[in-house]
Amino acid sequence: CFTSLLKRAIKSLFIIQEEMDYLWLPVYNIWRLNDRMLGSLTGFHRDRAEALFGQNQIKEWLTRPELSPPLLEESNILHPRLNDKYRHISSVVPSTETLIDIRKRLLPFFYDQLLNNLYLGQNILVVTHEDIIKAIIRLLNNYTVDEFSQQEIPIGIPIIFEFSLNTHQLVNGYYLSSTILENNNQYQLFPTGFNDEKLNSTKEIIKQSPLE
Repeated sequence: CFTSLLKRAIKSLFIIQEEMDYLWLPVYNIWRLNDRMLGSLTGFHRDRAEALFGQNQIKEWLTRPELSPPLLEESNILHPRLNDKYRHISSVVPSTETLIDIRKRLLPFFYDQLLNNLYLGQNILVVTHEDIIKAIIRLLNNYTVDEFSQQEIPIGIPIIFEFSLNTHQLVNGYYLSSTILENNNQYQLFPTGFNDEKLNSTKEIIKQSPLE
């Protein structure tokens, strides 16, 4: 099991393990799975942030791959570098992040933990945050960072990815819920599935894994 260092993800993982009667599974808390660092938006409720910065500006910061909110001052009490749980990585904890930054910080986890464990035949449970899930799916499918920027990951709906040990490819990806698929007008769902082109791309990604 892999999750972030943030309470909401850790608690969600515990609930899932308890419901599945898998509390004995090893858990790895990885800061690279933390939610996106939103800079000076940190600590604001959405309504307050929109009142201060404007709805259109916030939307651009959150959806354009190359943009990020303004830096959070390192002296700010909310800055993670002042939090004891980040003391061993304080030099690399960001003060704000773009979507491109998220992709870059996920790469070591993607190759060293996720792909390597799949290659070894391990079942993996990852409990993390929407922007991180999108980044992982983009990497698995070889999507570009700006593809599907308006699509959503529905909260609390498991996503299943099936990996073939025979071909060393991901062969399927789907939401574990018929309800959201039947009523998908509620969401523009972030695409998880695979076609032949994406399967070939995924196979190339697997080949780049350190185990190869």
